[in-house]
Amino acid sequence: MKVLIADHNKSTIASINECNPSFEVEEGNPLAFDIDAVVSPANTMGIMNGGYDALEKASTMCKKL
Repeated sequence: MKVLIADHNKSTIASINECNPSFEVEEGNPLAFDIDAVVSPANTMGIMNGGYDALEKASTMCKKL
């Protein structure tokens, strides 16, 4: 299994890379990569109406399965 963490925030990427992760770390929109699954930092209620969750929801709702 390949694990990728992607974020548009350069500071976040730099902090993750300081830990010498055993997975890929890329700068950019997480939804712009060729991926099979997304793990979201959503809240426990499953409300996806802000921040990254809102972006993910808007992006996936436009795609036909």
